[in-house]
Amino acid sequence: MFDVLQNLIAGAVLGFAIGIITGFFGAGGGFIMTPALNVFFGMDMAIAVGTSSFQVSCASLLTLLQRLDRKMYGAKVALYVSAGILPGTWIGASIVSLLQRYGSVSISDGRSVPVADIALLVLFCLLLVSIIFCMSSELRGKKKEKDEVRKGILYGIRMPPCIHFRTIPYGTFSAPVLAFLGLVMGILSGVLGIGGGVIMFPVMYYLVGQQTRYATLTTTMIVFISGVGSTIFHWMNGNICMPLVPYLVAGSSAGTSVGIRLQNHVNAVGIRKYFVVVVAFAFLLVLWKLYRLVF
Repeated sequence: MFDVLQNLIAGAVLGFAIGIITGFFGAGGGFIMTPALNVFFGMDMAIAVGTSSFQVSCASLLTLLQRLDRKMYGAKVALYVSAGILPGTWIGASIVSLLQRYGSVSISDGRSVPVADIALLVLFCLLLVSIIFCMSSELRGKKKEKDEVRKGILYGIRMPPCIHFRTIPYGTFSAPVLAFLGLVMGILSGVLGIGGGVIMFPVMYYLVGQQTRYATLTTTMIVFISGVGSTIFHWMNGNICMPLVPYLVAGSSAGTSVGIRLQNHVNAVGIRKYFVVVVAFAFLLVLWKLYRLVF
């Protein structure tokens, strides 16, 4: 009984921490939630991915309810990105199911380790270290920036139709490119249960050309949509730990409010720098788990 109560309290605390991340960065926090459920709660990666998807959906919805106004900034970009999300999440969830069919593999000391766990943890590590490297390179030496109006890296791909978006200040942007980004993010959401926020925030800023605060808001909308899609597919496959979900969501409801308030006191460069720190923590967590799993 004590162990159950301890896990429920820990779930609420974890949900609170993820809620802060969601409110502050717009990212759903699944890049912390998934490895944390695997490391601290001992869940198989597939169950951790599904549970994380459910929690990410709820946390991002709570953030949107507090941040959105009548002008709906970022909604148009999120709508076009969402065109690729649902097929992407289906592909991602199918990949997880395929990995589960491979069962376990024996390692040097005779232990059996699930193939899905190893594959997903390695993919997680590669994704996180890539984000850390790219964002750290851009932020080196920066303290603040006066003007964030700049051309996104993918701006030059002028595949029609190219549409004007209020939150992309440099000029019109290709709608098919946004849909393709949604497809990639949906796959990552389905595979890793991350809601896509950990990659979508830097994508919206660096590749699309949104300003930092609009990038966090658009990311939250996209994370919600992808999280719902991923949750549906994982629920159908029985990959959600339902007894823990209410406690994770309860913690998130308090955490998102704190995260939103904190963001109002930090400049654009600071938001990106703190994001790198959080991603680095997630990377160390995943790396430690992978090391323990294999060695």
